[in-house]
Amino acid sequence: MFGCDDYINQFKSGGIHDFSGKRPDNLGIKNGQLAAVPKSPNCVSSQNGSKKHGIKAFQLYDDPTSEMLRLKDILGNLKGVTIISYTKDYIYAECKSPLMRFDDDLEFYHAPNSNVFHVRSASRLGYSDLGMNRSRVEKIRALFEK
Repeated sequence: MFGCDDYINQFKSGGIHDFSGKRPDNLGIKNGQLAAVPKSPNCVSSQNGSKKHGIKAFQLYDDPTSEMLRLKDILGNLKGVTIISYTKDYIYAECKSPLMRFDDDLEFYHAPNSNVFHVRSASRLGYSDLGMNRSRVEKIRALFEK
């Protein structure tokens, strides 16, 4: 029989409420662009100017290589963030929400000859994220701009 303690243990381990979803296959840089935003409001991107999806790119204050390393360090120290891939001009990380264990995809891209990092943060599942992706990006921005 499945009792209350079993449910709580399954919940804590993510066994019942694990909303990770499948890793998207459209991420990365294609023709100098991060993936397009979906129609749903659970994604933000600095390469999209709409009110619903648009978010400001990260301004660079030093050379791109050192700024990318600094951003990587910031992401690596955030709870629930796992860096999946890193190159001199691109970072891809998965972000897991603490309670319901939703996975979101977070990307940063330094376009050649620019002084910004473009950013995209998107939920894998659902329609609304209640502003979580925008909030996450702004939290990282605050750490980056210090």
